[in-house]
Amino acid sequence: MTAALHIDHPLVVVNDIETTAASFRALGFNTAPTGYHPWGTSTSLVMFPRSAIEIMSIHDTSLLDSHAIGSFAFGRHMAQALSEREGITLAALYSEDAAADRRRLEANGLPCQGRVDFRRRVRIPGHDWDEAVVSLEIFYDPALPRASNFLCQQHRPELIWVPQWMQHPNGATGFASHTYAAVDPDRLADRFRRIFGNATTHRTDTGYRIETGRGHIHIRPPGQWSREIGLPDEPMIAPADAACIAMEVIVPDLLLLRDLLDRNGVTYVEEADGISITGFAPYGNTIIRFVRSPGQ
Repeated sequence: MTAALHIDHPLVVVNDIETTAASFRALGFNTAPTGYHPWGTSTSLVMFPRSAIEIMSIHDTSLLDSHAIGSFAFGRHMAQALSEREGITLAALYSEDAAADRRRLEANGLPCQGRVDFRRRVRIPGHDWDEAVVSLEIFYDPALPRASNFLCQQHRPELIWVPQWMQHPNGATGFASHTYAAVDPDRLADRFRRIFGNATTHRTDTGYRIETGRGHIHIRPPGQWSREIGLPDEPMIAPADAACIAMEVIVPDLLLLRDLLDRNGVTYVEEADGISITGFAPYGNTIIRFVRSPGQ
């Protein structure tokens, strides 16, 4: 069992994976080569130590219903979400023992659709082709289709957290937070309370803050987060919906980041404690904000 579950990677589903990956590179991220899942999705990863941003698209519609567990098929879910809009749909939680963590979450009242074990071809720099081996435990709530989760256990982590892929020109080292917009913040907070524990969930003036083993989660009413960080708007969510709309990424030096963004022609809003990228469409309908490392 994992001592404390934490943010592993959000799934940002987009129409054009190569164009979106190029937009992330303009922000100073390194992206791993595009790979493919056995259920018909393509993937490009921005890797951090024990976490990542996963940019996904559809590459083979004939495979979308494969590897289904009950009524849930991973590829079909991603395609359905993409038919509505680009953006984050599902977020993985880091696990070192997915089976044990599944039992704990089920004991807390979260139903699990089941387990998916799969392999994906990977070629790391300087090596021959190999296979990543992954186990997923799916915790999907049909009432929260863009705010559900799955546990992710990497059985061959050396093929995922590759040093060359974690060296970013912007110096990024991982997530400070994820922000969810929710029409009903209490309902989503209850879900995260069952995942991370009562002691981790704190009511704030504008919503909730949930502590995870690494990074925290904000829950805000729609429109609140963009006002807080000085942006004119934010990704729209459907009525009665909840969705992750923003990521805060830790970088060591905001001045160096600002120079990189200026060179690459990226527009942003600068504050004392962070830099928010203006516009979210190029990044899979997701707000990207950079902050300093805690304690700096």
